[in-house]
Amino acid sequence: MNIYIMRHGKTVLNSLNLVQGSSDSPLNDEGILQAHLAGQSLRDLDFQMAFAGNLKRQIQTAEIVISENNSSEKPQVIIDKGFDEMHFGSLEANWTNMKMDGLAKEYAEKYHGIPLGEHIPSKILIRCMEMTDPLHQMETYEEVADRSLAAFLRARKEAERLNKDNVLIVTSGITIRVLAPLLDPSFDKSYVLGNCGIIKADCQDDGIRLEIFDY
Repeated sequence: MNIYIMRHGKTVLNSLNLVQGSSDSPLNDEGILQAHLAGQSLRDLDFQMAFAGNLKRQIQTAEIVISENNSSEKPQVIIDKGFDEMHFGSLEANWTNMKMDGLAKEYAEKYHGIPLGEHIPSKILIRCMEMTDPLHQMETYEEVADRSLAAFLRARKEAERLNKDNVLIVTSGITIRVLAPLLDPSFDKSYVLGNCGIIKADCQDDGIRLEIFDY
């Protein structure tokens, strides 16, 4: 079974470079176009099931991609809040991503000895992000890890029960950063996943292998 984990298309808050998180910002015109282009490029994959988080940008992206698919029966998008983006507390729609990322990297160097410019393991990065919220309202790494992994396992189990081979999951950037190493520890590495970027999960009985899926 192949599960394609996609980041949603571009939103208004993305275009402003603001921390988004659980803020329910919909796709902007560019994001809608990105989703259509992604769907057209992926039309022959025959997605037989589709999942998304509960945020508008995730649902919109999944629905658009499926609308472009050549599958004989286009699946309805199944909503699972486990795929929602990390909640960034008081930073949402207030801080720029650059400010949050920069401060988190400083904390990674100060408290974990990871020099600026070097790869920061996802667990350490998210925990350093937590430290940037002055009101301490941010969701924790453990919370995101538990819910996103549980959602992935639910999706996989349901697809296996129904004998589906190609599955689409639309979620968000930080949730993917947390989830990916839980599925395949070798995938805790530096990469850039743009809007509508995909990580392919090749699910076998003996484990899961992840790779960036270029299309």
